[in-house]
Amino acid sequence: MTVTSVDFAKHLVRFRLASAEDVERFVESDLAQAAKSPEEFAVAAVRSKLVTRFQAEEVLNGRGRHLNVDHYLLTEVLGYGGMGTVYIGVDRNTGEERAVKLLDEKFKHEAGMRARFQLEAKAGLRLEHARLVRTFELGTVESLYGETDYMAMELVRGVTLLEGLSFSNGPLKWDAACDVVAQAAMGLEYLHSCQMVHRDVKPDNILIDVHGNAKLLDFGLTLANDHTFDEEFSLAMIFGHDCLGTADFIPPEQSLDSMNVDGRADIYS
Repeated sequence: MTVTSVDFAKHLVRFRLASAEDVERFVESDLAQAAKSPEEFAVAAVRSKLVTRFQAEEVLNGRGRHLNVDHYLLTEVLGYGGMGTVYIGVDRNTGEERAVKLLDEKFKHEAGMRARFQLEAKAGLRLEHARLVRTFELGTVESLYGETDYMAMELVRGVTLLEGLSFSNGPLKWDAACDVVAQAAMGLEYLHSCQMVHRDVKPDNILIDVHGNAKLLDFGLTLANDHTFDEEFSLAMIFGHDCLGTADFIPPEQSLDSMNVDGRADIYS
């Protein structure tokens, strides 16, 4: 559904993307006045830095309400994953940018996917280390079809190790490889000291920021040896002792019994 230019301007205020004063000032600007269609009007709003391109596209297509996730305002798409989409979101309370991960609507009624999503967030909330992507919040937000889970995490600007390998068209140089592995190992050492096992260590779950800092992410399969997570029990009930993890990287014992492994499984990966 494409909205009119008038509707577009109203939605910017309605969905708290911009103040009424800023929108009024924009509408009276030469850029806005020169727009001959809603699409041109939206482009003008982006050029005026009133909204981001992503926000303009969402409003233009009648999806502006989805830009508000609890107290976060979504500004950009950061990436797509197996369970949902990760956005850049601004915390309206603090002004800080976070990575906001939203569970895909199609999984909201699937017990296994919700358990994994909530396990990822709850495990992350217990962890605080420079080599692990931090999790700050787990919550739910009302959507058109009911409640949807979301989590707010540390925003890391960079690429995954897998993406880095594809960009380099080959293996890393030995010194760079040693550096990444050493940093990941420090994160795992801390994780294991917290009585947890990651169970899904792989290049796609190692982020490298613009300064070369490596951080482990995705705690959706984390096993807590102190059995503190109800979601871990839910995964066990749903999947039994079947193989959890990524086949190319898990050790043989994890492929046989994923619920009874320790930190050595992560070291193997």
